[in-house]
Order: sequence, then C-alpha cells, then structure tokens
Amino acid sequence: MKTLFASVVAIVLASTGGPALAGGSDRSAAASDPDIAAAKEQNRKLQQALPAAAEWLLEHSDPRKRAAGLLYRVDAGQRLDAQAEMVERMTTDERYRDYDSVRQAALDALTRAEAAHEELESLTPIELLDRFDQAIRTTTDGAALAWLASACASADIEAFCIDAGLDDAIVRHDDANLLSRLALVPDIEAEMRDRLIIEAKNASDYLIQLPVVWFEALDEGPAVAVLKTPYDKLVAAFSISMAYGIPAYGQVTKACQEEIAPGGELDRACGRMADRMISDSRTAISQSIGFSLASSRAAARDDQATVARLEQRKVFENAVRSCRATALTEALENLDESSARDFMKMLDKHGEIEAWARLAAQHEVDCSNPDAPMAEAMEEYARELEGDS
Repeated sequence: MKTLFASVVAIVLASTGGPALAGGSDRSAAASDPDIAAAKEQNRKLQQALPAAAEWLLEHSDPRKRAAGLLYRVDAGQRLDAQAEMVERMTTDERYRDYDSVRQAALDALTRAEAAHEELESLTPIELLDRFDQAIRTTTDGAALAWLASACASADIEAFCIDAGLDDAIVRHDDANLLSRLALVPDIEAEMRDRLIIEAKNASDYLIQLPVVWFEALDEGPAVAVLKTPYDKLVAAFSISMAYGIPAYGQVTKACQEEIAPGGELDRACGRMADRMISDSRTAISQSIGFSLASSRAAARDDQATVARLEQRKVFENAVRSCRATALTEALENLDESSARDFMKMLDKHGEIEAWARLAAQHEVDCSNPDAPMAEAMEEYARELEGDS
C-alpha cells in the first residue's frame, strides 16, 4: 500500500501539473528519476484509458457504475489540487434570479461543464440533465446516491437534483446519510446543518467503493488493453477515486467541535455519529475523524482521561494499518488478475479496514506490535479533510 499510495500521488501530480512531473522547472530530475518517468508513463496510459472507461460507466445499467460515470462526466476538469484548495464555485445561489426556472439554471451550468469534456462523446446539456433526472428517480443504492450528490454539486445543479428527489432518496434509502445530504447544500447555514446532523442515522463516505467500480471499468471495459497489469489498474482506480470521491467532512467537524451545550440534542447527535464512525467505519479516514469528533466532545466535558484514551487508540489503529500496508507492498505489486479482482471484491464487501486485516491474515503478517512509518501521513490527511468546508 505504501508503494501504491506513492504511485497514486505521483500520477495525480502528473495529471494536475506538478512541476517535477509535468515538465516544470525540474525537468532534468524527471528525466533522470526512473520512478518519476514511470509515473509519467502511467499517467499517459491513464489519460488514454479514461474517456472510454468513463463512457462505459455512463452507459451502464448498474446504478453505481452509472453514477460514477456521471460524476466523472461533470467533474473531469477538477483535479486533486483543485479539491484541496476548494476552488471557488462558478456561481452562487444568486444566479437563479437571472433565470426563469431552476431547470434553466441547471442547463446553463451543464453547458459550462460540457465545455471541459471535448474528449468525451458529445451529449447536449439537456441530454445530460435528463440522465441525472433518470438516475435520481431510479437509484436506491447508498453509494450511487452519494456519488450523484457529488456530481450534482460539481455541476452546480444542486437545486435541480433536490427537486428531482435526490435528498428524499438519500433520506429514504440511505438513512439520511449526512455526508451525501451536505454535498447538496454547500453553502448551508449552521441551523440547517445542525438539523441534518441530528436527523442523520448514517455518515458513510463510500470512499472505498469508488475505486472498486473504476477497477471494473478499467478491467472489463473498452480500455482493458491500455493498462496491462493488475497493479496498474489498481493504482489507476485509486488515483481516480482520490480525485473525485473525497467527501466534505469539514461541516461535520466544524459543527461537532464548536462550543455546543454538553448533553444537548446536537451534542448527543455528534456523540452518536462519532461512535458509529469509530466502530462501523469502512475506511481509515472515516474512523480517524470519528476519533477526533469523540475526543472533541470529551474535551468539552473536560474528560481528559477519555481524550487521552481516544488519542492512544487512534495512534495505535493508524499504526496497525500502516504496518499492514507496508508489509503487503510486494504482495500487492505481484497480484495476478484473479487475485486483484478478489482483492477488490473483498474491499467492496468488507471495507478498507477489514479487507486489509483479512489480507494480512492470508499472508501471515503480524501487526500486533506495529512500527508505523506512514501513520503520521495518514493522520495529516485526515486533518486536512476535517478542515475542508
């Protein structure tokens, strides 16, 4: 996983114009470093494979694949660096005053989005909007609903998607998933944000399901011949997901780390959410943020013993995951096609945390007393997500 993580970062930097990887001021270093050269070649292959793989997803009948295709279609111009900087939205809610209807505002927003996708098969804005409408009205899967919410936010058509029933579907079919609902109201006011937190019975981020879907697209779709090895497909699938699937945790941490009344309704809701994220999370990032939320609430009660216990457990869990990832690097790099598919199925079924534990057990990797070179980097990434708003 350490090598996989490094390869993903290298590919994302290459595709977003990082100076060393994209022909910037350090070209000689790029030319002489075989790792950088390999990353650039991997990125070239990925860019070659993406349009066909994205079209395959978009035209698929499976709700998750269709939602992932729509997310790529409207968000392909966004890259990891843009998400990290939280690029200023194209317009604000004031834009609707200049239109006769929310639908017209949505059509105009999609026209702007389409301008960035010349490499994809042409769809008129109204055709693409109709696809959103159909997907929203026929989707009940939680992950697909979350990606549709992200796609609506990327396309600046949140109001249209809410009107088409997306928020209602999230409430009905995914236990009012907080992260999905927040994606539809990026400029939410504190009172409404707090109400959504109180109503939520779920805060799944579906981060690990997105690379599973993209791996299938690269492994089974029309671009199957471009990326040759299972490891190349794994790296590509994770790199795409890092760029397009990061949820906005910032509003949750902001609400639950503010000075709210201990024992009040919001305090209890934040506590319930933190407990679920610690015990039931399928991703390391979600669990780490759960620890931070629980620690904040304990600090508000001046319960320093609980704060210390939570911090100790968070550090240990990160260290265990880093130990497993480091120990399993060679195994991942040498997966054959069948084993790679089995690993992705395991990720989809059990989630990231449990899948790594199972893979470690299969390879007799003991991380009961871990030495964790990547734990600090993982924690820093979690803190960055907490800070995004």
